[in-house]
Amino acid sequence: MIDFLVALFALLNTKTPPPSSATGPQIWHISFCQPDIRTVLKRGYAFFFVAYTFTLDQNGIPRNIQKVKGPGIDYAIEDHATVESCFEQWRIPIPGAEVEVQMYWKHGFGWEWMEIRSRQFKQRITMGGQPCKYP
Repeated sequence: MIDFLVALFALLNTKTPPPSSATGPQIWHISFCQPDIRTVLKRGYAFFFVAYTFTLDQNGIPRNIQKVKGPGIDYAIEDHATVESCFEQWRIPIPGAEVEVQMYWKHGFGWEWMEIRSRQFKQRITMGGQPCKYP
């Protein structure tokens, strides 16, 4: 009986090994997309958001990139194709996720932060360093 209790105690106190990392860690490959904005906004007292949405394909690549309609996005961003090209280089290993990206422009600083979010995650990247240089 003692042997049984010792074996049961040992079994109950055995730590479960960590889950297999056969799939490996989830590594995100993103860059802070900094679309160029119109000179008048760089020089003016401007604070604004721009937003885009997309769906991640089976490889975590953004597809069907759409700008979110908002006040002035078409006026503020000079070249949406550049932003889309930047997003297409990203890899976020959450297939099928519907993603929204918001970027915030702050007067006297430039692009201050970018937030990437979906139902599965939320990540904010804040820029540091020197403020933008006006043209």
